[in-house]
Amino acid sequence: MDMLGQYNPIVQGFTTVRERIASRLNDDFRIRISSSRQQQGMQYSAPAADEVVGLVVGDFDENHSRRDIVIQSRGGHLERVNPLHRKYFALQYPLIHTRGEDSYTEDIQYDTSAASSSNVQRAHVTMLEYYRYRLHVRTDEGLTLFKCGRLFQQICVDMYACIEDARLSYLYHHQDSLRIDTMDNIRTAVLQGDMFGHQIGKRFILPTSFVGGPRYLFQNYQDALAVCRLLGPPHLFITFTCNPAWAEVRRNLMGTQQPSDRPDLVCRVFKMKLDEMIRDIKDRNCFGRIAACQSLSL
Repeated sequence: MDMLGQYNPIVQGFTTVRERIASRLNDDFRIRISSSRQQQGMQYSAPAADEVVGLVVGDFDENHSRRDIVIQSRGGHLERVNPLHRKYFALQYPLIHTRGEDSYTEDIQYDTSAASSSNVQRAHVTMLEYYRYRLHVRTDEGLTLFKCGRLFQQICVDMYACIEDARLSYLYHHQDSLRIDTMDNIRTAVLQGDMFGHQIGKRFILPTSFVGGPRYLFQNYQDALAVCRLLGPPHLFITFTCNPAWAEVRRNLMGTQQPSDRPDLVCRVFKMKLDEMIRDIKDRNCFGRIAACQSLSL
């Protein structure tokens, strides 16, 4: 704590939880997560899962578009922090950002000298690209982040939540430019049972390009039916799952780490194997020549 107070400007400028509790020793503090007992029973045992999940409450609209993150200055002033703020991760994870370093900002430019950015049309790095870069082990950088156990799992979940929040925020504030409220889309939304007609314009609609959204799933479903109508039912329905005991995963763990401690490594190995399997089917014709192939990413 003394190190953070000496080198971290955020700790120097804002009140820490320890200081807040020390100033109110006579108060009783409780942490409570309230839920409806009618929906699910109570759990008395300790959590048995070895993974961290994120809890997102409410719909993304004008009333629930921001998480309730509050900081207090040493002068007593309270201020809400946008999870997309450059100092969000420094505030949330001071042991990782010991000097209060910035995380993602919208003005990070591409390195035009790099071959990987030669075909990029955008001028600035996206949040997904930034955090994907940060979640890669490099020999010239420290490995503290990847050795944090469940804290690293929480950081990965937090990164995903911020990326999803940024995407939804963009779609929410660009409904007109995305031509969401055209008559065809309104009619489609009502026919699919997504909403009533009077709700159009009050709730924002996700386009088909948003992976995991209802229109993304509905469009892929229609594409699959169109293929079946033209060529008949599929001969193979393939599901590819991940095995954390893969040798490629075990070989790259550090020390006594378990696969659950390295979600970045597990996902990277899974994606490489998935891409290789798709190449076996589509390019190498391991099941014979294919007439059509429909895949779905979630």
